[in-house]
Amino acid sequence: MKKIGFLLVLVVWSFAAMAQDVILTMSGREIQCAITDDSGFEIVYNYENARGKTKEGRVHKSEVFSVSQGSQPEQIYYSQDTLLGDWMNEAEMRIYLAGQVDARAHYDVRNTFALGLGGARFVSYIAGGGLILSIAFPVLYTVYQLIPYIKIREETISNPIHRYNEIYALGYERVARTKQVLNALAGSAIGMLGGIVYYLLGPFD
Repeated sequence: MKKIGFLLVLVVWSFAAMAQDVILTMSGREIQCAITDDSGFEIVYNYENARGKTKEGRVHKSEVFSVSQGSQPEQIYYSQDTLLGDWMNEAEMRIYLAGQVDARAHYDVRNTFALGLGGARFVSYIAGGGLILSIAFPVLYTVYQLIPYIKIREETISNPIHRYNEIYALGYERVARTKQVLNALAGSAIGMLGGIVYYLLGPFD
């Protein structure tokens, strides 16, 4: 029994160790991991994938804003350099990344995907499986996602102090817009293929 108890404690401790480090990238991704090496140009870390297996990952330090390791002070890798296009100072970039993190976690694009799926399927079907018209909808629908104003819903803002911050909005919009475009493309492409297949195989009795 003592051995079983010890093993359980060891398992719990190992899971806690896996999640004690956080890498905040310049794209607004928060990587929960266990850092194993940061002595070179890259940060090497272990993380747990969706299947519960431990995998190794690497990220170049130029792509990292900061690293938090356990109870140690946050280590900042970012530095303002206008020659490289990094025109924001550390405080501004932190706010910008906060917008990206919130958009990545909370911006909902399910309707964009669903409309693309349904619209492309309908157009492909009524076009009689014609390739030109079938492709036209996904292209136009995806390009359209670059136009509309991105609305930041209050409930998706993790820190209320960022509510009217323009820098936060810039970071939020960049990720939200990317999600809009990618989901519009994915949904409409799947819908297009579905519509063509349905036309070719149907009607069904």
